[in-house]
This record gives sequence, C-alpha cells and structure tokens, in this order.
Amino acid sequence: MPSGLEANATVTRAWTEIVAHHVAAGPPGTDFDSFAQRSPALLDKRLLARHYPARVLASAAARTGWVEPDLAPFPWRPPAGMR
Repeated sequence: MPSGLEANATVTRAWTEIVAHHVAAGPPGTDFDSFAQRSPALLDKRLLARHYPARVLASAAARTGWVEPDLAPFPWRPPAGMR
C-alpha cells in the first residue's frame, strides 16, 4: 500500500549528481557552510524545475527509474542524443 513517502528514483539520482558536481568543482575539505555559500543553487528548492517539468518528475517512469532531463541537460552531461 503506498504511503505517499515513496522514493523517486529520478529525483534521488538527479540531486545526487547535482551535489556531486558542486563538490567536485570546489576545493576539498571545506565545511558545509562554505560549501553552501559557494553553491547557492543547491539551496533552491526549484532547481530541478530548470531541467524537468513537474509532470515528468511525477510520472511512474521517474518514480521507478532514471529519466533524462527534458527542459535542459545537466551541464556536466552531454544531451541524451549526443552520447
């Protein structure tokens, strides 16, 4: 029975990739406050909306597996047709 708290595979992977990109772009060993100041985009709760429409993130496909961004590719990944 669904509880309303099910994980969304696409949201989880997208946020993991976004945070990893920002970590890799910065100096090693910084504390969280320094990291957050250097990466203000991560504090934007609408960050994924730049890459996905809400209907895509709410889809069964996104909840159960990876769905490529369709509004704008992530800057560290080539667009889906270019791989």
